[in-house]
Amino acid sequence: MRRHWIVGVGMLVGAAGCGADDAGGPGTTIKLGQEVVVRAPVIKIEATNHQYSISALRAAPGENLTIALTSVDDTHDFVLDDGKLPVVIARASKGVTASGGLRAPDAEGTYAIYCTVIGHRGEGMEAKLIVVAPPLGG
Repeated sequence: MRRHWIVGVGMLVGAAGCGADDAGGPGTTIKLGQEVVVRAPVIKIEATNHQYSISALRAAPGENLTIALTSVDDTHDFVLDDGKLPVVIARASKGVTASGGLRAPDAEGTYAIYCTVIGHRGEGMEAKLIVVAPPLGG
C-alpha cells in the first residue's frame, strides 16, 4: 500500500463541494485540469491568501492523484511546474472546490507547485511535489 504524506502549513482542512450543480456558485464542485483517474487518491487542499494548507506532498513516479482545491477567500489555482510546461491542475473561486488530475512526473525529484494569480506566488503561495520511488517491498 502506498502512503502519501502531506506537510501542513497550518491546519489541514479539506472541504469538498456541497452542491451538485455546475452553476459555479458557492459549494459547487468544478472539474478542471488533467483528467481525473478513477480511484486515484484524493488530496484535499485549502487555499487562502496567500498559502496552501500543505507545503509539500509526495508521490511515486508516474502516480496519479486527484487534487481537490478549495478556495476560502479569493480565486486561486494549483499549478505543477515540471520544468517543461506548467500545468494548471485546478482553479477555484471563493467557496468553490475544483478538482483535477495530477500525474506525477516519471523522474524522481522535487517539483514546484504554485498559484499563478498575480502576486500570489510572490507572497509565498508555493508548495513542492516530491517524487520518489517507494522502497522495495513497500
